Amino acid sequence: MKEIIKNVDINSPILSWIKEKKTKHQMEMQHLQTDVVRQNSLLHYCDVFEKSPFFEKKIVQKWALLFDEWSFDNNLYIIKKWLFSVEKYTTWDKTDTKQLAILKSGDFLWEASLSKDMWKKEALIKALEKSEVFQIDAGKDMKKFIEENPSVWYDLLKHIIIETNERLLEANKLITSHHEIEKAINAMKEVNAKNIFLLIDKIKNIVDADYILYFEKHQIMESFLTLKYDSRYPNKMQDKVFERSGYFLNLEALFDECNINQEDKIVINKLSIGNEIFGYLIFWREKRTFSGSDKKTFSSLCNSLAWIMKKLFTDKEIKNRIYIEEMKK
Repeated sequence: MKEIIKNVDINSPILSWIKEKKTKHQMEMQHLQTDVVRQNSLLHYCDVFEKSPFFEKKIVQKWALLFDEWSFDNNLYIIKKWLFSVEKYTTWDKTDTKQLAILKSGDFLWEASLSKDMWKKEALIKALEKSEVFQIDAGKDMKKFIEENPSVWYDLLKHIIIETNERLLEANKLITSHHEIEKAINAMKEVNAKNIFLLIDKIKNIVDADYILYFEKHQIMESFLTLKYDSRYPNKMQDKVFERSGYFLNLEALFDECNINQEDKIVINKLSIGNEIFGYLIFWREKRTFSGSDKKTFSSLCNSLAWIMKKLFTDKEIKNRIYIEEMKK
């Protein structure tokens, strides 16, 4: 089971499953290991930032905001440790938010502070654990820091440029994949199992997965899920029932039943709208890992597919009601 868990990623918006399953010490150790192997990490210069009179270290308590959406400041932030959530308000009264990304040790944010102009922040940053950041007033102190630490500044600037370009590429990938799947959805003449399977095959090609498994919630028994489609067998409906276990399923049983190598890398995504869950997609790669960009793309595509699933379930309920009414006559 340990080998399976190592290769499984629950693509959860706030990492709730991971936080429930791991102690704080385990979580910290995981991020320490990530930081050690992280290439071009700004964490190499923690001592420099710590000793510099131009950087200020700030401690942010769990669930507290580093800054709010639409606020102003001219700080460049570098995360020393642990986790922050990037979120945007979805209601005018600020009662609900949508998560856009998760930032961890070694990440930076608000590079717009390097501009001459002061911009309103377009997202809020919330700590998911008690965290620490370094901040520097880019307008006031950055020039002085550069003069005293030119080599550090060179590496810092190079890191920002590379990461910013990767973020732009990631955004373009999201836009392109979303456009492709929306085009396929709009071309659907009828929402039925066959067309949904074709849509899943389309998603598999878009995200470059080796194969995808689609699980649907059981119509009667909430503690069960039904494997409806395995893209390794195109156009063939499956009907394997699995009992729920924890967040998802007993993965050992799933791997055995579906003849899946435990060394494969998998990402599990919910198909849901709000609190209503319709099913799950499992994205599989046999020898390649998934990037953070891949997981964001999966979430975006699953959000689109969830609305199709809602339509499918609604149509089934209507047909069942009509059938029952006809039987009563």
